[in-house]
Amino acid sequence: MVYAIQALLIFDHLHFRSVMQKTFTSADETQGRQPPPLVLKKPTAISGQPAWFEAYYVAGSQKQGDRQLFSH
Repeated sequence: MVYAIQALLIFDHLHFRSVMQKTFTSADETQGRQPPPLVLKKPTAISGQPAWFEAYYVAGSQKQGDRQLFSH
């Protein structure tokens, strides 16, 4: 079980790095630009936009299956 959790941590970290790499290219780095700051999303009641986790509660979706699998 510990190995599965570690594998998920590594996967999440690499996914984050690939997303950051797409938004912040090496050309930006050579020109001295900083990567964009990370901004937390506001709750649905304040922003009026759906919460980030709503996709994990859509019946029959892959994300729902992952949530149920890894929550036990």
